Amino acid sequence: MLNHSEDLGVEKGLQTNFITMDIETIQKNNKLIPYLICAYNGTDYIISFNNDQKELFSNFIKGLLTFIKNNKTITIYAHNFSNFDGVFLLKHLLEYGKVEPLLFNGKLITIKLTLNIEGYNGKFIIFKDSLLILPISLRNLALIYKVSEFKGIFPYKLSDINYNGIFPRFEYFKDITIDKYLNISQEFNNQIWNFKEEAIKYCELDCISLHQILTKFSVLI
Repeated sequence: MLNHSEDLGVEKGLQTNFITMDIETIQKNNKLIPYLICAYNGTDYIISFNNDQKELFSNFIKGLLTFIKNNKTITIYAHNFSNFDGVFLLKHLLEYGKVEPLLFNGKLITIKLTLNIEGYNGKFIIFKDSLLILPISLRNLALIYKVSEFKGIFPYKLSDINYNGIFPRFEYFKDITIDKYLNISQEFNNQIWNFKEEAIKYCELDCISLHQILTKFSVLI
């Protein structure tokens, strides 16, 4: 297990100055395409929703810059960053400064971005994988750490990000029982289910859950 306690901003088990992030994707032609990125610093959110990949990641990075403020370095955690979020993010960081990916046995461990843009020269954004610290699914971690915000349910197989209509059919969900599906669908009786609104809620919830988990973990260590 890697020791990331310093990056969690642990000071006498109390301080937590890290950020959590999550990328949501749809599948088209057997290819995963990002459409939503969220980040959370314990107080404020960044939300970038866009079909255009350049705009999606550009808006996200610009949002991250608002989190830097007087800090020289910010550390961002994503669950499964090495195999998922980092793969999408890496190439979009190049225009913002020096990108230094750290690989171990061919696996992406972390990315260090040294900023080279006006007003932020010499500052750092470091991306890390919380799954390397806590190698359990986010849903199970939420149960173990008894966080107040629990990972939600979303129809991953629905690929129309402009969808606005009745509650999505059961076949668009995965890892959900028919009973749970029916219970959730009841909440949308006579209501419109909007893809963008629900995707943002889902993504924000993942970020909050991970932030609460890492905050509790930082106290324990």
